[in-house]
Amino acid sequence: MFEMWDHLVFGIEAFLQNSTSLTLSSLSIALALLIIIKLRDQKLDFRVRLGLIYAHLSLISFPAVLLASTLTCASIGAECPVTIARAGLLLFPISILMSMAIGWLMLPRFYRFGTFKSNKFSEFIGKEAKQLGIKMPPIYVLDSQKVMAYSIGGLTPAIFMSLGMQELLSKKEIEAVLLHELNHLANGSAHIKISLAILNRFSPLARAIPIAYSHYEEKRADDFAKSRQLTKKFLEGARRKAEIFD
Repeated sequence: MFEMWDHLVFGIEAFLQNSTSLTLSSLSIALALLIIIKLRDQKLDFRVRLGLIYAHLSLISFPAVLLASTLTCASIGAECPVTIARAGLLLFPISILMSMAIGWLMLPRFYRFGTFKSNKFSEFIGKEAKQLGIKMPPIYVLDSQKVMAYSIGGLTPAIFMSLGMQELLSKKEIEAVLLHELNHLANGSAHIKISLAILNRFSPLARAIPIAYSHYEEKRADDFAKSRQLTKKFLEGARRKAEIFD
């Protein structure tokens, strides 16, 4: 058994002494760091930001995958330390892929539990979605007295709003909030939220150099709602009521 552990140590030492492996791993981490710095630019285009997030996750996974591919076991069997080490190294990129699948496929469905679909503002949403050039998202109502609304991306985007929002806000205030959320969907903001959550969970560099959800995205959504209604009073009225009844 000790010989097997020696074999694992030898494999790791060989990897660290291999100039090609070290150069590739160092370059991968350096590029990942540069991407994190670039991601702090809040005005990046949605597709660029999304691409950079997943490029970063791929780059920080690369050294673990490279090390796993160079390790070999002297004997075949699950008890071999090298086999265990390879499984542990490959678990990192596999966990990222699983989180992506959950975030993009399962999370939108999870949020629909305990809600019911509403057609009350479907005509308004349909017209505005067409103006933005996006598919009309369904609206789901949450059984909560809080004044709140949010949008979820993934493969099945949707807008969620609470019963409290329907009861306490005027029609124009509700439309202002829906315009805000529609703009988020049109600009891919909901996709970015999911992707940033995955990034912050798995990347030590992202935790060391935090990347918060962009205030620029919120301002852009606010500005869109105000421009469509030609006034800011409805959006600000909705926000005041949300703060009072929070």
